[in-house]
Amino acid sequence: MGGDGLHYPDGSAFFDNGMYNIGVTPCEADYAGNIGAAGCNDLGRGANDAFGNPLSLARLMLWNMGGVGQVPGTPIGTFDPDLGTTGGMFDETAQDQFINPGHEEEPADPQLPPWLAPFASNVPVGDEVQQDEAGGGGAGMVNTFMEDPLLEGLVDTLGPFNPAGTIGETYNMSPESLMGTWPVVNRVGFMGSIKASGLRNVELTGPYFHNGGKLTLAQVVDFYSRGGDFATTNATHRDFNIMNLEEDIQAQMTPEQEVALIDYLLTLTDERVRREQAPFDHPEIFVPLDGVAPENTFGRPGFLSMLGGVCPGGTGPCFRQIPAVGAAGLPAGGTVDSFMGVTNIRPNEAGFNCSASAGPVSHYCIVIDP
Repeated sequence: MGGDGLHYPDGSAFFDNGMYNIGVTPCEADYAGNIGAAGCNDLGRGANDAFGNPLSLARLMLWNMGGVGQVPGTPIGTFDPDLGTTGGMFDETAQDQFINPGHEEEPADPQLPPWLAPFASNVPVGDEVQQDEAGGGGAGMVNTFMEDPLLEGLVDTLGPFNPAGTIGETYNMSPESLMGTWPVVNRVGFMGSIKASGLRNVELTGPYFHNGGKLTLAQVVDFYSRGGDFATTNATHRDFNIMNLEEDIQAQMTPEQEVALIDYLLTLTDERVRREQAPFDHPEIFVPLDGVAPENTFGRPGFLSMLGGVCPGGTGPCFRQIPAVGAAGLPAGGTVDSFMGVTNIRPNEAGFNCSASAGPVSHYCIVIDP
């Protein structure tokens, strides 16, 4: 399950919960975050803030344990293996260590400055904090190297350590094999990681992905089936759950199953949103149209006075007026326009053909224009 990077990512890692590199744009970087020859189009959580601190909460967590500048993929020097599975960096909990062994989430000796350390995420003992651990382990994963890759779901019953389903992925039980990151200790998936958006009303939220690179839901399903667009380039930081399903005989999707998946995604549309009915109606809005449009210090009368003519110092009107909708929604049964008029017409309905060069574009189509 880790392989050569052609079809599978490298393996388990710490990462910011909800932030993933899924191969949307190229981002070649080593475990430390040094950008490779292919470059990194979208750093995402691989960037730093204005003060030089990492945006990645998982990287900041490592800094709090190993010191400012602790490099992902390298051992933490203060870790003492003679002091137990957490190297003496975490205090034991008040639980009976013979019955239910465990450690605190907060480091015993925080390494970040006092003004920052309290706000850094702690090593996870589950999914309740802002980063997730692959395959469980919590504090026991720190400075722990696994000889085999392990996907999070395989901890349940399919993995080599847990055929009876006795290991909880939220912690390490002392009688069981210790789990860690692979193929390097303290691996962090952070370069090119972008926040994953929800699926609610996905029919209406195109274009898809952070770069707007996919127009239809069929293209999105195809993207995931192939394991992303940059599987090899992004292998080091690509999320380990994104894999080429076309190469996995147990996970291959038939064309009929892909259509059924799109059917399901289209059911997630709230008809009240489609019609802008309460509670999703909106008030009157004035949208700036010109980069020199002034700040609102004048209220609605000022907006109305600037709807016509040319914005001072600009080339066109300052604002556009978007009327209030009202609780009843759009008039005469109107609906929100989808991006570029994409429809949900199914293939072979009313003579519709995805390969046609004219006519509407459908969410069921991968080939838009032959």
